[in-house]
Parts: sequence; structure tokens; C-alpha cells
Amino acid sequence: MSYSYNDLLNAIITSRQSHPATIDESLSHYGVFSEKCSMTPLLWIQYAQDSRLIDAELAKEIIQLGLEEFPGCVFLWLYYLDCTKDWAVWEQAMQNIKGLQGSFMIEIYRLAIKCFPSKAEELFIERATMLSVGNETIVDEIETVVGDSKKTNGNGIISKEVLMQAVDEGRRFASQHMIKLNNLEEDLVAAMTNEGIYGQSTIELHDFVKNNDGDGSSGNEMTYDWESVLKALGGISGSFLMGMGMMQSASAFISYEQQIFKHITFLKRQMKTPQSDQTENLNVGNLVKLYHGLIVPVYERAVSECPTVELVWEKYLKHLSYILHDSETESADRIWALVKLKSVASRAVNNCPYSVNLFTKKLQAVMEEVEAGRKVLEPDDLMNIVTEAIEAGFLPDKNSELKMYLAACRIVKQRILDLVSQSTSSIAYDQPERIDKDSKKKRKRGEDVELKRYTEPLDSDIEQEVQDLITDLREMWNATDTFLRKKCSNWTEGRQLLFTEIAETEAYICHPLFANDVNGDEIIKLFEKLVRVHLPPHPNSWRSYIQYIIGKAFVRIDPKGTNNIITETPGMHVAKFRFIRNLYQRAFASLRNANKNEKYTNVNDGYEVAVNLMCQENIQFETKFGSDTSLITASKLAAKRVSQQTNVTEHISSEGLIDISNNSSAKRKFEEADNVEYTDEDKTDSEVHSLKKLKSDETVQNNIEKETEYVQEINEKNSASPNVTNKDEKKRGPNIWPIKSKAEHKVKVGNLEYPAHPFTIHISNLSQKTQDMDLYDVFKSKCGAIVHARIFREKEHGNRQNDSDLPKSKGMALVQFEERTSVEEALKLSNEFGLHEKLIKISRSHQPAVAVVPPGCHRIKAKGEGKSTKRNLKRKTRRENKNEEEVNKELKTSGGGRADEINKEIATPLTTKSVLAFRPRNVKSKASKK
Repeated sequence: MSYSYNDLLNAIITSRQSHPATIDESLSHYGVFSEKCSMTPLLWIQYAQDSRLIDAELAKEIIQLGLEEFPGCVFLWLYYLDCTKDWAVWEQAMQNIKGLQGSFMIEIYRLAIKCFPSKAEELFIERATMLSVGNETIVDEIETVVGDSKKTNGNGIISKEVLMQAVDEGRRFASQHMIKLNNLEEDLVAAMTNEGIYGQSTIELHDFVKNNDGDGSSGNEMTYDWESVLKALGGISGSFLMGMGMMQSASAFISYEQQIFKHITFLKRQMKTPQSDQTENLNVGNLVKLYHGLIVPVYERAVSECPTVELVWEKYLKHLSYILHDSETESADRIWALVKLKSVASRAVNNCPYSVNLFTKKLQAVMEEVEAGRKVLEPDDLMNIVTEAIEAGFLPDKNSELKMYLAACRIVKQRILDLVSQSTSSIAYDQPERIDKDSKKKRKRGEDVELKRYTEPLDSDIEQEVQDLITDLREMWNATDTFLRKKCSNWTEGRQLLFTEIAETEAYICHPLFANDVNGDEIIKLFEKLVRVHLPPHPNSWRSYIQYIIGKAFVRIDPKGTNNIITETPGMHVAKFRFIRNLYQRAFASLRNANKNEKYTNVNDGYEVAVNLMCQENIQFETKFGSDTSLITASKLAAKRVSQQTNVTEHISSEGLIDISNNSSAKRKFEEADNVEYTDEDKTDSEVHSLKKLKSDETVQNNIEKETEYVQEINEKNSASPNVTNKDEKKRGPNIWPIKSKAEHKVKVGNLEYPAHPFTIHISNLSQKTQDMDLYDVFKSKCGAIVHARIFREKEHGNRQNDSDLPKSKGMALVQFEERTSVEEALKLSNEFGLHEKLIKISRSHQPAVAVVPPGCHRIKAKGEGKSTKRNLKRKTRRENKNEEEVNKELKTSGGGRADEINKEIATPLTTKSVLAFRPRNVKSKASKK
């Protein structure tokens, strides 16, 4: 279902430029465009304007559809209100646009006063309380309207004195409480102007008013010449209201909202001060409501200007979720926020169909409706959203498609937990609760927990609903597995992630709730399938398996068939330890068999961390439940898996278990390449054949035999000579030489591997429109402080006329951060968002980004005013002072009491003496020797 936006837009432009008789064909192109992708505000206006040639009512219906998509676009409202002269429609519209700001809002009030002169008084009073931007001429307009009304009516429609007094009060209120918003509006206008999407500065709408007789309030005649207005704004070929807003404008809108929210927090804190009286709190409370009413309009304006920026939609949905769960929100506002949340989530995925996060938000909106009691959760509704996301064809990779399936499954899992929690407790399933109970000690917070009440069975209706959801959840897992088998048959890592979700959910939720056989081995089979689906298995798969066995309880059932538990089986308590020990040994053997060409994608990130944690857990397990022999075996297994500089080795050495700090065999056999993408298309025929062979059951059996022999060999060595020192340790001698640590990550360039730079990322698939500072603005807000960002460009040929004429971009760039953690955050954003309508790819880099910055691409101080220049001057001054102090000290020690005189001579040398008056050092002593 993927499409080309430019092709669809060009089809509309071409059809409009052809003969007027083809207006039906032009309208059909609009229909095709709206079916495949989201329309922009100006496209809706042009669509309605073209439809007006056929039917004026059809144009009104079309513009209403546009307002449902972009209710925060003032320009859309202006066109819609110009289509109607019904005051009831105007009155309802003025309530909907309350809170919106900008110069076009002033035009709406001017149009209303022109069409409904009898309502001019209240319209002027409302307008006076708005921002001063575009509202400077209100007094002159009042003079004009009052004068015109007296000419048409001798008694006068408007009382000028009362009106001016009310307007002055409104302007004082705006000047006192809205001055901060004026500054934010100016910053917003500057950002939009820099991106070329601000249209208010290019035209004056009063220049396009038609010369109609009368007041223009009758019939379907429109006040403005909209064809000329759209042409002056550039039309659908321009950038005004065509969804061209990018990160700079989006950041300005987000900053706008954050400043308003900070001011609301300040006002709430002011209300809680002891000095505030009741009247003052009432006024402040009204201000809080006023500012709260401005946040949603700000976000609606943002999405109308920057509809393809994912961050704006995420912040908008987060704010609606805050309103929904805020304890101070009234019930009516909570219902409004729930309906709004669902609507905004649908609009978000229409405008950003590539975003997994936004589709996940849409799934969560369904869960919010279920928790509010407005509907019953139907897994089919969730799967329809997943199908919509995948079939659209905009998700960047197979990882994103799998995330969509897993997100839907987790919504059902959360609903199961929510139902069980509601049936047994008043506390939500995601809230903390104390487990201990002590009647002698008084609790300051919360109530004591009685565990006995949680042993009661579920209500029959709740139990039936939970069973149905578990059945649906298993069907969803099967559908996900089928999808992976058909579309990604060779992608075993994805199936490993799916089986991890299945095994853990069955082990801790589904099976304990409705298990007929508590001693059954269905869960163990699932975990065995998990560690075999992908070879070598990820260490976290083994750790999940071991964690389940640790908590597993085996019991003896009543032989009479009553299915009652008589007692726990004592033999299983010790057998569990043997099972766990064997799982650790199998896990380490599978790591030993991992070859260095194996590549892990970002689905299974944190491989090294998982290895380190598993080594630590194995050592702790053997320390608590093992013998000296098993402890030595575990230590040697860990030593073969972890390099000398890891935390696990330091832990083992500090505990005095075994000294492996100098063991040369502690080098890892497995090297991962996180930054290199590995796809099925990159494999050769031989690699595919070897991979299939690796997955066969025969290979699995061989691996098990090898790992068993390896463990037995270690046990035999330990039993024969457990205290023998390693030969490599004797040869190496004392550990007094610094050991150079290996690079944690490597970057492959051609056939060579280079150590990755710890603070720099490599960005590819950039648009030609992207500038250096675009990268700086984006990654600073998402990942943290940046040292430098630069784009690779072609070599210059000839002299440039100015700094803005930059060489052609190569579509690649480097960004260097101040912190290592920023690199990890940036790597997670690969294929997650775009710049100038292109998804960017992020990987590690082996070279830093700091270099000579091309002119026009930097934000640094002029030469001589930077940090390095000042630092060099300080160093030079410090060095000169130090040299002068050393000279003075030497003169004092060698000259005795004449140090002051010598200093004076050095400071002001005598000009009467010549060079011959000074005798070289040691001349006298050499003469005496002769």
C-alpha cells in the first residue's frame, strides 16, 4: 500500500493546470490522494475551493472533514466560516477555536464583525483579551465600526464609552498575564520563518476582500477572493500549510507548551502558600484554567504545521494521558480526554505511518477505553491495528513489524493482570504493595497485607473472561509465529524474542492461573524450545530458563484423585540445584561454540552485559549452594568467557575464589558487530547452507555431547590437582605491566575492523536538504549534549561567493557526543525517525566528528575568542610567571644579600658598560690552574 507522495501531488497539480472541463478528473485525484495518505490543511482548502465550482454545499462538507483532521488550523477555520453566514454556526465555531492564537485569529474576528455587526460589541471585548500580536489596531477599528453603525442607525448600535472601557480592561489583562506568551509567539514565528512555512507575513487578507455591495452577509457569497489568496500564498506547490514543518518549528511548539506548563506549576505552588487569601486563590485558579486551556490548542497548531514530526504527536499524546490520569481532572474532562486520545492516536498514525511508537500508542488508547469501562477488550481490534501498520508498507524493517505483534500481545497480557487484580484487591496491578505483616509494629503508611484473602478463587464471570483472553493470547502468538515463518523464515533471532515472551508469560501468568497439572513439563518444553530456536542462544534466554527453575515448586498430589496437594517433594529441592548447574554448563558451552562471524541485530542488544551477569549469577549460585569443586569449575567457565577488564573478573578476584586476572585464556571467543547490519540478502550460498546445517537436530546433539565432554574434562582436572597454578601465569610473572584493554565495539570497513570511537555515531541516508545544525538540534534534544556534528560533502572546486553555497552533501554525517550513554541512546533511534522525509540510519563510527568546520556550518566564536585561545593564553602567562620565579629564586640563593641589587640591575641594565666589561664564567679558575 506504499505510495509516492510527490507523484500523487503532481497528479493534482497537473490536472488543475489543464482545461477547466476536466474538473471532475481533478476532484478524483483529490479522492485518490486522501485514500492513500493524509491531506495537508492547504490541500483541504484547495479541494474545497475546486469543489465549490460544482456545489457550494459540497465544499462546506469537504472543509468540515479537513477541520476534523486539523482542528487547530486557524486558516481552515477562516475558510469554513467564510462559507457560512449562520450566527449559530459561528457561535459554535468560536467556542471550538477558543485558545488558538495568531494573526489569522484576528482576521476571524474582523470577518465576524463584518458579517454580524450587531455582535460587534462582544466580539471586540473577546478579541481584546487575546495576545497583542496582530491586535494593535483594535482601537482604530472600533472607531470605524462605531462610526459606521451611527450612520446606519440613528440610535446607535454600540455604546462607545462602555465598549472602550471593556476593551481597555481586556487589554490590561492581556498585558499583565499574557506578556510571556507574546515572547513565545515571537520565537515560534522566527522558527517557522527560518523553515519557510510562515505565510502570515507574506499577505494582508484585507487586500483580498471582494467589492460586494451590502454587508456580504447574504447567500453563499464569500467575503475573500480565495483563489487570489491561495495563489499569493504559493498554492499547493508552495510550503505554507503543506506539512513542511520540521524539527526547528516542532521544537518551538514543544518549548511553547513546556513554558506554559511550568507557569501553571508555579501558579499552583503559589496557591498553596500560607500567605495567599481566598480571593487571590480564586483569581489564580481562574488563571490556571485559562493556561490549561491553551496547551491543547498549541499542540493542535503544531500538528497542523508539522504533521510528519513524530515527536510532536508523542508529546501531544503524553499530555492527553496526563489529563486522563491526573487526580485533579474532573469526570467530564476525563471523558473528553479519553475521546481526544483515541482521535489523536488515529490521526498520528495517518500522518506518521512509519512510527512504531505511535502505533503502540494507538494500541494503548484501546486499553485506556477498556479500563474506563467504555468497551470490552477484543483482541481482533488489536490485530486489526497491527495489520493496518504492516500492510501500509511504511514500517522500516522486520524488527518494527515484530514489535507491533508483541505490543498487541502485551496489551492482552496487561488486561489479564488488571482483571485478576480488580477481582481480588482494590490496588491496581501496576502499583506496589507491602507483603509483610507485623501487628506489634504500627505502620505509618498504608495498611497491612493479609495474604490469605488472595487465596480465594476468582468470580465466575471474571474467570471466564480471563480464560477467553488467555485463549486469544495464544492464538495471537500463533499468528505472530506464522507471520515470522512466512515472511522471515531465516530470521531466527526474531522467533527467539517471540518465544521469550511466550515462555515467560506462560510460566508466570497463564499456567499458574489455570493449571491442571502443577508438575507438568509444558513450560520446560517452552524454555527448551527457546534455547534451541536460535543458535547460539542469547544469554538472557538461559537466564530466564534458570530463573524459572529456581522458582519452580514440585509437589506430591493426593493419589485418591482429589487433586489436592499433600506435601512438597523433598528430593526435588536438591534436584533443582543439579538442574540449574547443568543449565549453566550448557549455557557456557553454547557460548563457547559461538563463532566470531555470528551477528546479533538490535533485537538482542546487550549481549556482553548478559554474559557478565550470567557469570556473576553462576558464581553466586555455586558460592551458596555448591562445593569447592563446583565453585572452581564455575570460576574457570566464567574465566573463559569474560575478558580481564570486566566487572565479573574483578568480582571473582576480590572474593578470593580464584585468581584469573592474569589468565590468558580469559579472552572471549565471540566478537559481536553491533554496528554492521546483517540481512538475509547479504549472505552467500555457502553461509546459508552452513546456517541451515547449524540449525539441524544433528548439530544440536553434537553440541550437547561436546559440552558434556568439556565439563567432564574440567571436573577431572579439578579432582586430580585442584591447586595447580596455571602455566601461563608462571610464564607471565607478576602482574606489574598495564594490560591494554580491547575495544568494546568494532566497526567493519571493507575487510578491516577498527575500534569504534566511544563518543561518535555515523549517520547515513540523509537528505540533500539536511544541514549540519539540523543534526545538532535533533540529537541534542533526543540524546544529550553534543561536541560537534558535521556532514560529509563533496570537494570544492573554485571560490564560493558566500558561506551559504555549500558543496553537495554525500548523505552521510558524524555526530560526536559528550557522554558515552548518548551514543547508546542514538543507536536505538536508527530507522525510527526521519529528517526531510527520509528515515536516517545510525551506526557506530571509528573516527571522531571533531575536525575543521566548513564556513557557514558552525556556531562557534570568532578566531581569538574561543576556549582554546583563552586556554593557550593562560598557559603562556602561567609559564612566563613560573620562569620568572625560578630566576629570582636562583639569584637569591647564589647572590646572598645582594639579591635586591642584582634584581635592580636585571630590571634596569646600565648602558655605560660595554660587552667587554663582563668576564666569562670560570675564567679566573682556569688561569689559576695553569
